[in-house]
Amino acid sequence: MTGQRKHHVNPYTFDENTRSIYSRDSSLLFGRDFPLFQGGEESIIESIRRDLISRVTDRIRPFSGFDIEGSVDIPEDWGNDDFEKSLEGLNDYQRRQAISNARRNAIIERTRNAPLSNEYYHEGRPAPSITDPGKKRVVAYTRVSTRTQISSAENQEKFYQQKVNSTDNWELVRVYSDKGISGVDIKKRKAFQEMLRDAAKGDFDYILCMSVSRFSRNISQCLEAVNRLRNANSKKPVGVFFETENIFTLSRDSMQAFGVHALLAHWESENKSKRMILSMDQRIMIGQYQIVDLFGYRHNWKGELVVQTEEATVFRFIVLSLIDGTSATEIAKMLTDLEKKTLTGRTLWTSGTLNGLLGNERRWGDLEARKTICYDYIEKKTMKNNGQRDWAYVPNHHQGIATEDEVRAARMMLSAAGMLENGLPELRVIAEGALKGFVSIRPRWDGIDTQVLYNACLSVYSDEEIEEIERELRIWNGEESENVVDMMLWRFKVAPSMKIMNSGTPSVTIKRRSISFSSSCQKRMDCEWVELLYHPLRHLLVIREGNEKDPNSFHWMKDGKVAGTAEAGAFSNCLYESLHWKTDYEYRFKGISRERDGQKIMIFSVDEPLILETAKTKREKEEAKAGGVSHPAESLYVNYKTDDDEYNDRMDRLRYRNIALNHQQVISPITGQDIQGRSVVLHNPLVGMVGTKQEREDELERLFAAM
Repeated sequence: MTGQRKHHVNPYTFDENTRSIYSRDSSLLFGRDFPLFQGGEESIIESIRRDLISRVTDRIRPFSGFDIEGSVDIPEDWGNDDFEKSLEGLNDYQRRQAISNARRNAIIERTRNAPLSNEYYHEGRPAPSITDPGKKRVVAYTRVSTRTQISSAENQEKFYQQKVNSTDNWELVRVYSDKGISGVDIKKRKAFQEMLRDAAKGDFDYILCMSVSRFSRNISQCLEAVNRLRNANSKKPVGVFFETENIFTLSRDSMQAFGVHALLAHWESENKSKRMILSMDQRIMIGQYQIVDLFGYRHNWKGELVVQTEEATVFRFIVLSLIDGTSATEIAKMLTDLEKKTLTGRTLWTSGTLNGLLGNERRWGDLEARKTICYDYIEKKTMKNNGQRDWAYVPNHHQGIATEDEVRAARMMLSAAGMLENGLPELRVIAEGALKGFVSIRPRWDGIDTQVLYNACLSVYSDEEIEEIERELRIWNGEESENVVDMMLWRFKVAPSMKIMNSGTPSVTIKRRSISFSSSCQKRMDCEWVELLYHPLRHLLVIREGNEKDPNSFHWMKDGKVAGTAEAGAFSNCLYESLHWKTDYEYRFKGISRERDGQKIMIFSVDEPLILETAKTKREKEEAKAGGVSHPAESLYVNYKTDDDEYNDRMDRLRYRNIALNHQQVISPITGQDIQGRSVVLHNPLVGMVGTKQEREDELERLFAAM
């Protein structure tokens, strides 16, 4: 009815106990005893619904103010008392619903009859717009991804200069431009970062940019930068206007559209990365590898790598000079003085430059495609490709400048940091005499391992001699009755406090990365250069006099002082591994000096160690003592051996089982001729074929003359 408000109420109630429906006056409308409607194919539910509607209609109609829908008509002249009176007979739930609906209808009615003007109403300022009047300080931002697009960046700068100049209320403050930089990381864009700092200082009002993708292709950084500009100065926020998308970030309805376009720019950048990965996979699969120019090579018109003679000469000179013991610093200074150019045209050479040249397999003729991969295209983070993506290694892909063995040897010499002044050490073994089987060792040299040492030693023995060593091994292990020894404590040695070794005792101390000799060793040997020999089967270490031209000799006395400690990472590892020493300890051995025919020699048995505590064991012992626990290092005997396994293979038995033979049978027959005996040079599989020292020196002279 016009001019009246309706209030909806529930016209009936349902009693779950009796399963009956009652009207507002509690009259029974439908219950268990009420006959069901039956007729045709109509369902019982439909019958109940129709009968219920009919009965409710009949019951409700006589009551004033209610219609069939259960609504009450409220006249306009009703007051609170009239309304309260109309609610009589309703339960609490019905009253709450009636009051809520009445309030809602009252609000609707007031809104419908509200005046068109309100003297108390004040309109707020309109949202900022790119076309707002008033003086505006404007900057522009441009970015191109590659250097080849620099002309495009210049065109953008000119466009914005003209655009700003043609707008009366705009003043161009500056054009910020990042050239040749990707859009996925704003942290690496100097101009962009400077623009953000200037915005925080309030230097300008607007930023003009060609598109969202030019601004940033990283959605998180893009949104962060825009919010930073909006909130940098609450009184004067800085807005960004994107030409292509026609978005102004200070507009109230702009951020949703901006977020969508930022997401699309991010998605396009990610898709571009995926396309590049797929393209690289396809190239590798069909053998079309990406090859760039490098020092010593250039591409011909067919795309093949061709040797550049002048640069190839320089590279071979570098390799052979390193192998012959020249330090990287000296080589770099020499090339700088000769004004030899690098690939970039610079004439300044450093040791880092040389290291970079030696790290590329293409200089010995091979090619490895996709050595590294980018696992984060936004941060440009790379890692070594260990099979995560397709790769290829093509041997003999093109003509090499040096052999792989030569480059490997040069890199090993470079890692020695100029400590091998006599050039590349040789793998040598004494083939006859009392020192038969002793391998020449250069402590600083990393070109050895346990396998190489044993193979070199065994190479000079016949099968019968190896059988004899095996027999001695069986006797020592108690496997043969002859000369059986007690093996119960073979894995244990007397703790340091139980052995006395004074300062005058010649000794050698072996640590994980170094080997050092006592001053009494030098006094007894009385020489400046020494050569170190080791027998991996008999576990004997020998020092004899060397000479300054021998690559395997090392300088252990300078200016009358013993260079007590020498780096010996590879050799120390061999000893710790083959003798099953625990790395928690350091080991000292007493030396025996002998002189034969004016020739001096010193012998150390490395299977009879004096165990020294390391900083780690000292710390553990102090912690154990503080906790009231006994530490193994305080015991009478110290277990310094790692757990050993049984080895069935003959070579493994020779290599890994503890052999403590009667060393006197080696020491007694040594003659002066044995001490001076020369060793034979063997092929070192860890180094490869690099020619003789004389051959390398001759080629170096020719290369230097050609340079």
